[in-house]
Amino acid sequence: MKAVIDDKIPYIKGQIEKLIEQTVYLKGSDIGPNDVADADILVVRTRTHCNEALLKGSQVRLIVTATIGHDHLDKDYLQRAGIEWTNCPGCNASSVMQYVHNSLLALGLLKKGLTVGVVGVGHVGTLVANDLEKKGLNVLRCDPPKGEKYTLPQLAEVCDIITFHTPLTKEGNHPTYHLADAAFFASLKKRPLIINSSRGAVVDNEALLHALESGQVSNAVIDTWEGEPNLNRQLLGKAIIATPHIAGYSADGKANATRMSLQAIADFLVKSGKTSLPSFKVNPPRLPKHFSYADTTENSTSSVPKALRLYDPRTDTARLKAHPEAFESQRGNYPLRREVDDSTALKRALLSTQAWLRGLSFRTGVIVLLSCIPFYILSFAQMALPISAATKTLLWTILFGLAKTTQYAGITILGVEGYRRFKSFFKKKKQ
Repeated sequence: MKAVIDDKIPYIKGQIEKLIEQTVYLKGSDIGPNDVADADILVVRTRTHCNEALLKGSQVRLIVTATIGHDHLDKDYLQRAGIEWTNCPGCNASSVMQYVHNSLLALGLLKKGLTVGVVGVGHVGTLVANDLEKKGLNVLRCDPPKGEKYTLPQLAEVCDIITFHTPLTKEGNHPTYHLADAAFFASLKKRPLIINSSRGAVVDNEALLHALESGQVSNAVIDTWEGEPNLNRQLLGKAIIATPHIAGYSADGKANATRMSLQAIADFLVKSGKTSLPSFKVNPPRLPKHFSYADTTENSTSSVPKALRLYDPRTDTARLKAHPEAFESQRGNYPLRREVDDSTALKRALLSTQAWLRGLSFRTGVIVLLSCIPFYILSFAQMALPISAATKTLLWTILFGLAKTTQYAGITILGVEGYRRFKSFFKKKKQ
């Protein structure tokens, strides 16, 4: 079996080879029909347009895009051709949340009393909305397909900040192409900050430029652009934060996407009849001590808030504004960025324990919890043995201690897994 893989997908090399016999790594935008003709699986990002022009006559059976978005896939053609596809929903949601949070922090807008409109409340928008609510901002959720209370015109009336987190669609009852257009900007009652980290064409870039020049909006934070990588240079100059489509590019988000991609391939292989699959491990690199995103030298110090030391979007902005022609290069050679600080042994141990607990299954929790029963029974049953009182006391202490340990361990595992299932259940109900 052969896989063609975008060479900018991180942490996948050496892991996918455990699943696939033959692998070929290519630049995503350069993958062409000759490259995929004899491939069974494609692992791509948004730069590879998977359509009839690419796939006709190939033997491709599965396409995995290591991204949340999937508008670069021609789903109608894939269905006609019998090609399965999967994306990685939610893989970098917390990374985009960090981007929005830190952008507002850097601009001094992460403060109580401001009203934020969150347009699109899927994986990303929900995390963003919850995060900003925790910081005391008044959050209005707008997502008509999901039945949310607020509409875009209502947001235009009252919001100080409007942030977009929708997929890009051109058809259906609620198309998002140019959702924020000239008419939308003209309807704004305040002069809000506009944030777009969803898809470039969700916001009409020419209309946004005019809104900035005419004062209809106060400023813009832009991560996704129409016509990437050939972005509007005037809009780039006007935006206060302007980055090269990297909001979801934390090492944690990348690792999540790669892990989900590998799991999708493994699931496909199981359906195809493969019974023995190896395990794979995908972890982001650790941070060096005294890490600062604004100055990535190991011994750097900074007076900026801890959150901005982990990630400061102004650094990416300065880089893009200095060299806009290097848009693709800046995406493909993105520096280390983490959502969490694991620069000390204690932090790494705590994060590893947290990850280990999340990885344990509900069944494991039940088994561990039930294992306390024999220890409880033995701790009392040994009292009937013809041994000394001192020995009975010692045995009771050991056995009862083991019973309590397994009981609380089981409850902890069930609590972590139960909470995850509880959230997942209500998320699905809401959708």
